[in-house]
Amino acid sequence: MLRYNAYSFPNQIALLEQERNVTYGQLNYEVNSFASGLQALNIKKGDHIACILRNSIVFVAVYFAAAKIGAVLVPFNYFLKPTEWENLVGHCNPKLIICDTFFTDSLMSIESTRQIPVIWAGENTPHGAFSYEEIINNRSKLEVHSPVKGKDVCNIIYTSGTTGSPKGVIRTHSNNLWANIQMAHFSQYQRGEINLFIGPPFTMRFINIFSPAMFSGAEIILMEEFDPEIVIRTIEEKKVNRLFLPPAYWEDLINHERFNSYDKSNLKYIITGTYTTPAELKQNLQEAFPSASIFEIWGATEGGLIGSCPEDIKRKPASIGLPMAFNDVKILDERLQEVPHDKIGELAIRGPSVSDGYYKNTKTTGESLGKSGWFMTGDLARADKDGYLYIVDRKSEVINIGNFKIYPGEIQHLLNYHPKVMESLIFGLPSSSNAKFIAAAIVPRNGIHIPADEINNYINGYIANYKKPKVIYFVDELPKTATDKIIRCKEIHNSLALRKPDLVLEYPRELV
Repeated sequence: MLRYNAYSFPNQIALLEQERNVTYGQLNYEVNSFASGLQALNIKKGDHIACILRNSIVFVAVYFAAAKIGAVLVPFNYFLKPTEWENLVGHCNPKLIICDTFFTDSLMSIESTRQIPVIWAGENTPHGAFSYEEIINNRSKLEVHSPVKGKDVCNIIYTSGTTGSPKGVIRTHSNNLWANIQMAHFSQYQRGEINLFIGPPFTMRFINIFSPAMFSGAEIILMEEFDPEIVIRTIEEKKVNRLFLPPAYWEDLINHERFNSYDKSNLKYIITGTYTTPAELKQNLQEAFPSASIFEIWGATEGGLIGSCPEDIKRKPASIGLPMAFNDVKILDERLQEVPHDKIGELAIRGPSVSDGYYKNTKTTGESLGKSGWFMTGDLARADKDGYLYIVDRKSEVINIGNFKIYPGEIQHLLNYHPKVMESLIFGLPSSSNAKFIAAAIVPRNGIHIPADEINNYINGYIANYKKPKVIYFVDELPKTATDKIIRCKEIHNSLALRKPDLVLEYPRELV
């Protein structure tokens, strides 16, 4: 992919970041040089390379260099603590670590990594250590050839772990290529268009959003982190054509006080995803960017891209769309039988971008993939008579109260639409597996006080009594993963349960 673009249009800008930009030809030379350097360090096909790099040209070059020689790149979440990195190192056993010098102290504090060679990227490289810059400046720029096949492992991507410890998902070269083809076909990427890609790069966002843009010969601006005003200004100054953001970031963007001060007319493609985008936000985005096409995507680290909703947002605003091209999708009951239209079941997917399983985790691989090749996503969903998919909730997040099953996402969606609510988390107490009543944690918008009767009156006409939160806790923020998903765990629920509720809508007997 990169080599083809480098030969076809070598002088076209490929990547731009704050300090520099590179053409496709220059990027391919940098990738070849680093690939040659890796081979000089005796890195071979199948060897694992741990990577702790921010969203940058260096990360892109490292990614493609490892792929060229058949090494397995394992990008680490750089928001984790050193003890968590140590667990990942012990799990994936890298032969080499490539690390941004920004994280020097954190990495060097891990005793178990001291016997593993490290290549440092950035300023202030430790004395006598391998330097990324020295390697690319002193190695051959000629093409590096390695017998890489589609079934060979390209990456191990650790999941964000919203309901437990991260798992290492095996992604082959074929999986990633098909994910690129699916997204490039679906989202109408074009050569030369200007994309803004905001980190972090260690998730499937890099494979599903960045790589298809490069696959298509786009010009890609790399931004390390999201800042609404910087993003809006960049859209105007760089004439950005395409941007992906999770729903909460789009909300921040269009509600920013200076949003209307900038020219956004060049933005033609809006992509949203990571978790369900509320129908109201889609409508607000259409009003904020009237000349743009809005694409919602739904996927999983294990399954690549699953669903997509381009042209039918107005007709079916709550849907995540139709299954992505080349994917087979079913909705199954607990006996793995397909359910009728509009009945809720677990979303299962089969297709060329679906992972082969989890690294060193045959039990979970068997539970998720079984012998049929269908990946059980853990998402509860339904399909309408036209085949459009609707995500209901995570299977693991269903709350059982008596004979009722309660889907937190339904209630959270309702609460989040209240003008004074920024976001919310619904959970069961004393535990979601055997709850006595529903509780809500709410982040008020701009710290605004919300009276109990206002919340009560708001939800009264929309949901059945057994679904209503009985108590509410106000919090400053909800813990999230690096991909902006709210972390749901018992520790959070239990810590809130120890507090006196801020609002009591209906006093539960259990609190007496």
